[in-house]
Amino acid sequence: MHPLAHCLWVLAVAAIALSTRNPVYLGVVLFAVWLTYRAALKAATSSAWGSIVRLGLWIWAITIPFNAITAHVGRYELFRLPPQLPLVGGPITLEGILFGFLNGLALVLLLAAFAAFNMMVDQAQLLRLLPPAFYHAGMISSIAVTFIPVTASTFAEIKQAQTLRGHRFRGMRDLLPIMAPLLAGALERSIQLSEAMESRGYGSSVQPLSRRAELALQVLALLSLLGLTLGLFLRAYGQTSRLLGQLLAFASTAALLAVIWAQGRRVRRTHYRRWHWTGQSLVLAGCAALSLATTLSAPLWGPDALHYYPYPPGSLRPSLAWPVLLTIIPLFAPAILLRLQAGHDSGEAKTHE
Repeated sequence: MHPLAHCLWVLAVAAIALSTRNPVYLGVVLFAVWLTYRAALKAATSSAWGSIVRLGLWIWAITIPFNAITAHVGRYELFRLPPQLPLVGGPITLEGILFGFLNGLALVLLLAAFAAFNMMVDQAQLLRLLPPAFYHAGMISSIAVTFIPVTASTFAEIKQAQTLRGHRFRGMRDLLPIMAPLLAGALERSIQLSEAMESRGYGSSVQPLSRRAELALQVLALLSLLGLTLGLFLRAYGQTSRLLGQLLAFASTAALLAVIWAQGRRVRRTHYRRWHWTGQSLVLAGCAALSLATTLSAPLWGPDALHYYPYPPGSLRPSLAWPVLLTIIPLFAPAILLRLQAGHDSGEAKTHE
């Protein structure tokens, strides 16, 4: 499927995770993300992103007691800690535990969504999605993203080799025979990567500019950023200058986009394979766009469409907006499409046999 369709899907999931703490919405979306992750795991060649999800579970387990012992507000008091304890002394409430649980749930949802996204879209596709003006940042980001699964797989290989040699792991001190070759391997991979990039002429496809033209673009970019900041400030805090702030922000954004376009024209790009919008890609993009649009327009459905706050004067019972809940259902689309694709591929394989 087209990578932009997957980008729309992960943006829709992130928008829900960041805009609400309603347990019903978060639970339904997490279930959709988990099904998508399991479907992508069957087609992926590496499962190293599972360690990121497990890290999120550990952080989730920490956020619950941390929020409970630092937030001493609520109607339902469970017990009290001695008031002599700094910061943590006071009542432990059910609302504090529940809100910590929901904050951790949103964090796990984000990590699981990006883990599934990185298993469906590889780093080469992500690098190609970036505008040409940011190819340096894109290359650095792709190297940084691939560092996690490569290091995890290398760690597992070294641990298995040391176990076959009779090494036993009893504590932190026994990790030294693993960490030393792991660091040496990472250093060797970085040297090989730099040599490969240099031999392939990395950076040579950028057309040079004169010193005056380059300085003009830099000054225009700086003025655009300053104008955008000033325009947003006037729009947010100005009583009589909101229209001026909107016009200034719009003009600054247009100037910044012009600078990015001019910088991108200097980069020559070649494409080995063209992306095409297939029927599945259009279905996934449409479902994700519908969910994202509903999340962004949630205030139109009511003031409490996405809002949930268990502390007083709020209620422990979450409110539900059926339009929002129904538009979350399309987020199950990638899991269904991946399973259909896997079934179609297995059927073709049996036919060829």
